[in-house]
Parts: sequence; C-alpha cells; structure tokens
Amino acid sequence: MPYLDDLDRMIAFGRSAATSGERVAERFHEDVVVDPLGTMASFGPRQIIMVKADDEDEGGLGFFELPPAEPPRSGPDGMPWKGKDPMGWESAWPTSRRLPEGATVVQRIEFDVGPGTEGGWVLKPYVKRTSQRDRDAFCTAVEVALGWSRGTLGEKVKDKKERRRLVTKHRTAVARAYA
Repeated sequence: MPYLDDLDRMIAFGRSAATSGERVAERFHEDVVVDPLGTMASFGPRQIIMVKADDEDEGGLGFFELPPAEPPRSGPDGMPWKGKDPMGWESAWPTSRRLPEGATVVQRIEFDVGPGTEGGWVLKPYVKRTSQRDRDAFCTAVEVALGWSRGTLGEKVKDKKERRRLVTKHRTAVARAYA
C-alpha cells in the first residue's frame, strides 16, 4: 500500500467522495483513511509493505529516520523484490525501514512478473504525494467549511478520532474541499 501521511489520505478520501456519486465500499475505505495499518492487520497478513514516494524529503516522518528493517519477503512462488538506490542503480535488496506499528516501508522498488519468460513484466510501484499548493488549498477549504481556525486541519488529522469524524460526520465538507 502507499505510505501516505494523514493529510494525503484525507485528500485521497475527499477526491474519492467528490467523484463517486455513491458510497461504494464506504466503511472499508473510511477505515483505511482513519487507520490503514490497523485495517490491513485485521486481515492477518504475513506482512504489510508500504511504498514511500521517491521525494523522501517532503513532509511526514522522514524515511531515513525510521529504523532499518529486513527487506520484504516473497512467498515460495512469489516474485523477488529488487531495490534501486537514490541514483537509480539496482541493488539486491530494497532499502527497507520499519514503522513502530510493524509495517515495512520501502522506497524505489520493483519486481519481475514472469521473469525468464518472453515479454515478462516489471512492476514498479509508484506513489505521488499531493503538491504543497494543493495540500494548502484543501486544508483551507475544509477549515472554512467547518468554521475551524486557519492552519488547524494539519494537526487535527493526526488524531484518529478526528479523522473518523472527518470521514463520517464531515464527509460532505471533505468532498467539497477537493472539488
């Protein structure tokens, strides 16, 4: 899954709510926005792997501030992961870090799908963060719609209970802020 901060997840939720006329898979989507790791952990996966955007210096918890971790593991019939260093050179293992909640965070990864076969594919997960200008505009729109003080949304979305209120009680305001 993508490694997004609380605000980027809220923006993605606003985009989805603004563009879908119905509440499709609403509870699951809300849960992922509120607590992505807890939601995925409820399925009992062997591992949770999050892909961080390549622009490592932008916002949120810094990738290299996290403790190192073992690289992701493929199953017995799985595809081998390969990493790229910051200069784009291939390495045997992706650079991996561990979140306090236990998920593995990787950056600049790829793996072969059908290696050794004619016309095999390379899967390169990619995460794009929302631009700072769009983040600021979204925050301002939500704050105005909800009558909150300017500059408060960034702090409020760090609170799990507030994220839950934003995706349920204030869903319409979040959707309109994206539109």
